[in-house]
Amino acid sequence: MTLHQRHYRSPLTPLMLVIQRLHREQSSAFADICDMTSIPRDLRRALFAALVEQGYATDEGRGRVHLTALGTAAAVAQPVATADDARRNTIPNSR
Repeated sequence: MTLHQRHYRSPLTPLMLVIQRLHREQSSAFADICDMTSIPRDLRRALFAALVEQGYATDEGRGRVHLTALGTAAAVAQPVATADDARRNTIPNSR
C-alpha cells in the first residue's frame, strides 16, 4: 500500500463526493477538490464534463467550477459519509 491510497472507500459516487466537497470548501478549483477526495487523475476530465453536463456546476474557465442551485440541492440532500461508515468498511482483525 502506498501513502497516496485511500484506506476508506466512501459509499458515495465520485460525482457526489466532489459535489459535497465543493459545497463545503471555499475553493472552487476542480483539481484541488479532486485531490482532497482522492479522485484519480485519469477520471477527472470525465467527471468534470459530467458535473457540467448534468447541471450540477458551471465551468468558469481555468479549471474552476461553481455549483449551481441543482448542485447545492444535491449536496444538501445527499447523506454525508460518517465515521460509522468507515468502521463498517474495515476488515475485522482475525485471530
